[in-house]
Amino acid sequence: RIQEKLRQRRSVGKESALLEGQWVDEHGTREEICDLGVFVADLLTKRHYRWVTYNLELKHFLSDSFPALPKVSEAAHRKAYDCRRRIVRDQYKLEVAKTTMSYQELQEAYQSLQRRHEELQVEVLRDKPRKMSKSEDVKWGRQEFTAAMTGFGGNY
Repeated sequence: RIQEKLRQRRSVGKESALLEGQWVDEHGTREEICDLGVFVADLLTKRHYRWVTYNLELKHFLSDSFPALPKVSEAAHRKAYDCRRRIVRDQYKLEVAKTTMSYQELQEAYQSLQRRHEELQVEVLRDKPRKMSKSEDVKWGRQEFTAAMTGFGGNY
């Protein structure tokens, strides 16, 4: 049991999770998992998400928001992470700008985001692993083509 825990934490704190040519996912301790859980619950509460009432919907939202990152190389992993982070930041900027932008400016910003989304879809499809199980393929499809969820309790 101790050996298994040590094996699961081989990449923690390392420059790269690609060890000996193979990706090693990080696994947290109970304390690390609880700490993150408390942080996320507090964040959701302070930001007015109804995470208790709509727990299942939130889990779907989180699953859609955190797609699997490529593990073929550290560079591909970093690029995909940076793209996701940029999308979130752009969306936030758009939300903030809604109150100060004209309809025309909003429409142009939306079209720009649509173009960027299409570019990212092409990149993801190009980098998509060729051999996947049916369930993984369905998950990729849901992540790539599902419209963004606009609120809990609605369609997603």
